Amino acid sequence: MDAYLPTYGDATKSWYPANEAATELVFLAHVWHDMSKLNEIRLRVRENDPIADRLLFKHILVEFWSALDHARKLQASVHKAPKLVRGQSPPVRYVTRRDAQAAAVAFKTFGGISRPSNGN
Repeated sequence: MDAYLPTYGDATKSWYPANEAATELVFLAHVWHDMSKLNEIRLRVRENDPIADRLLFKHILVEFWSALDHARKLQASVHKAPKLVRGQSPPVRYVTRRDAQAAAVAFKTFGGISRPSNGN
């Protein structure tokens, strides 16, 4: 899925985030792109400059922790989203039971991200 990432240019058929979960996905895309680019640079300088290699690796770790923060927020957003209930009018933005279960499995499989407590 292409997302609108203003830092990296605009695509003509971009998807624009319209809610909290979507915004977190865009933030995750930013962080992932940054981590990939940092690692690309790191691999180029690795043999000639071990200090730069270590510094870039440390920066990648900082970006990784940032990604975990966004993943936790995404998990909380999905967890607290209104559920679609058969026989009731659908909320404006909702999560189906199947999607909620799939998200729970994905977050559990991802590991390291615990279930949010009290909306945190």
